[in-house]
Amino acid sequence: MDSKELFENNEEIDFQSIINTLSREKILILFIVVLSSAITTIFSFTAKPVWVGRFNIVVKDDAYDKPSIGNNSTLGVLNSFSLAGTINDEKQTQRLILKSPLVLKPVYEFVLKYNEGKTPNIYKNNKKPSFEKWLKSYLKINFKKESSVLDVKYQSTDKELIIQTLNLISSKYKAYSKRDKEKNLNKTIQYLETQSNLMQEKFFNSQKQYNEFTITNGLGDLDGFIGLGNSANPLLNSNVDNLDLSRLNSLLDNQNLLRIADENLSNENSAGQRYRFLFTQLEKYEAEYIDFSSKLKPNSLLLQNLKVKIDNLKSSLKRPNEILLEYRKLKNEASRDGRILQQLENNLELFKLQKIRTPAAWKLISEATIDDKRVFPHKTKILFLSLISSFIIGSVIAIMKEKISGKIFETNDFKRLIAFKYLDYIKGFDSEYNSKTIIKNLKIKDVKEALSILHLSEYFFKNEIFEPIKLSHKLLKHKFLNYKNLKEIDNLDSTIIVVSPGTISFQTLEKILNYLKIYKDDIKGYIIFDNDLENINKI
Repeated sequence: MDSKELFENNEEIDFQSIINTLSREKILILFIVVLSSAITTIFSFTAKPVWVGRFNIVVKDDAYDKPSIGNNSTLGVLNSFSLAGTINDEKQTQRLILKSPLVLKPVYEFVLKYNEGKTPNIYKNNKKPSFEKWLKSYLKINFKKESSVLDVKYQSTDKELIIQTLNLISSKYKAYSKRDKEKNLNKTIQYLETQSNLMQEKFFNSQKQYNEFTITNGLGDLDGFIGLGNSANPLLNSNVDNLDLSRLNSLLDNQNLLRIADENLSNENSAGQRYRFLFTQLEKYEAEYIDFSSKLKPNSLLLQNLKVKIDNLKSSLKRPNEILLEYRKLKNEASRDGRILQQLENNLELFKLQKIRTPAAWKLISEATIDDKRVFPHKTKILFLSLISSFIIGSVIAIMKEKISGKIFETNDFKRLIAFKYLDYIKGFDSEYNSKTIIKNLKIKDVKEALSILHLSEYFFKNEIFEPIKLSHKLLKHKFLNYKNLKEIDNLDSTIIVVSPGTISFQTLEKILNYLKIYKDDIKGYIIFDNDLENINKI
């Protein structure tokens, strides 16, 4: 047998040994199982039932509620108004907020006070559960798989407490959620107000320079001012309560803002009226010069006079051209500042409106309810687990019992320890059968031949002589010996050893075998005898 086969054989022997032990100790195991099942059954019928209540909420992403503030690339400041990260981050943030002491501490204190009101001495020596332990033991808050639905569960033996606790959680989270969003909006409004004030000052200066230059050079209307025309701004002139929020995006559309600003700066067409006649004369002289140059010679007096007039007009229009360029620069600067100021004011009004109508970051989609089935005790489940656990515990106790006893129960252990020849395994009460089995193994032919039998047990070194195996004196002449009459071996023809499982320990067997070494030539072998037919170990 190679090492692999030996290993597999040993594993099989160990497994069989466990089965044999469980079979021998079945009464003990059955007693433990029945006792445990009885206790469990009594407990399941007398234990206070634990119920679980729940409500569901949909956590919304802030991105759905953020106001659109235009796409104008000139307004880089608008990039500072991103109020949310990814959807997953927002969901997890809402879950952590709902589990935080900031929201649940009042609920925790309410539960403690409620329990003390019901049972005054429930917290002996003021040993109250910590917030973390209470949260972990009674409250479960998790997202349903692949959804934004947050499932809030609370369990207790008191149904009234469950409903009140869930409603309190809902109200506390609602208040915190709105307060948190208002805090963010207040920061945004404060920032917009600061930027709007700065932009008003800047727009005032650019508008002032533009107006002064216009009046000094006689360009456009005499007043020269750019009106902001509130009549064109629906946010500034509408009743907040009557404003349709669904139209906010269209109201703040980039093209609308540009149209409003361009309408307020409609004076550009009148800017060059003072020099229009000179430009018209220049165009007329240039047209005449081209026409006559095709008919007259270059040194013609008429062409020379036209050339002088054209040069004089161009020279006189050089300064007005510089004035118009500066005018356009100042106008564009004032127009740009006006558009930025216009959009900042629009955004400020929008966030003020958003603050008034701030929604919660969640939506309740189910009321607090209690499940029909209690979560504890689950009688069938408890009984099943009790049967499994008690069987395992009983089996361990049975194995430990045999190990502690130190007795030898397995035939393989006898074969491993006893150095004498193994003859047979006898398992019956029939004296004739037992006698014939021994005669056959020893090849006894003479009926008068006497046999001495050494029964190895815990009583071997005592005065008592036991006869565990029944033999027929008619078929086999025999005598049982022990330590006291062992010297009679010399007067008998043959000697065998009889051992029985569970009657001798490893320690005693080793001691007896050491003592019998001096009789090794007289002992023909050993027989294993087992009276218990239900505990037969197959050889």
